[in-house]
Amino acid sequence: RKISEVLFPDTAYGVESGGDPDWIPNLTYEEFPEFHKNYYHPSNSYIYLYGDFDIVKKLEFLDKEYLSRFNKQTIQSSIKIQAPFLKTKEATYEYPVSASDSLEDKTVLSLNMVTGKATDAESVLALQILEHILLETSAAPLKKALLEAEIGKDVFGSFDSNTLQPIFSIGVLGSEENKQFSFLRCIYST
Repeated sequence: RKISEVLFPDTAYGVESGGDPDWIPNLTYEEFPEFHKNYYHPSNSYIYLYGDFDIVKKLEFLDKEYLSRFNKQTIQSSIKIQAPFLKTKEATYEYPVSASDSLEDKTVLSLNMVTGKATDAESVLALQILEHILLETSAAPLKKALLEAEIGKDVFGSFDSNTLQPIFSIGVLGSEENKQFSFLRCIYST
């Protein structure tokens, strides 16, 4: 959630779709049904039908039992494209650690990049392959380099193409804050 907040401050992806738990208590009752009425309306949806059936009967049923109960609305719910940043953004967040645990090796370091558009099928496939080759196997060169440099105890990667602008992420678990520059240097040199 925090990665999306940082990477997409100007789009819908920068906010929690179900509501940020820290801010939900500030929501008024009037705002809640109004939001639902505006965005959870059939005019803001797609209905997919699949299978071997009489399409006219299904459409008649949908109209009679569902769609005819609503008036068509114009709803502005398009997703804006996040403009690229002029320079790298850096953010630090805390997470809870048990009072009985040491804070040693509790830092998570991650590098996250917006990578084009999910509608570019060739780039999406290429980045899925790249993420797998670099980070997902025991012989993965980037994973191996990060572990050999002892920047963290474990390495993870992900390529999330479930949003209009996909995110490529590289991270280490079990690290220290002072290893941040070594982490970045290792990634870029590898």
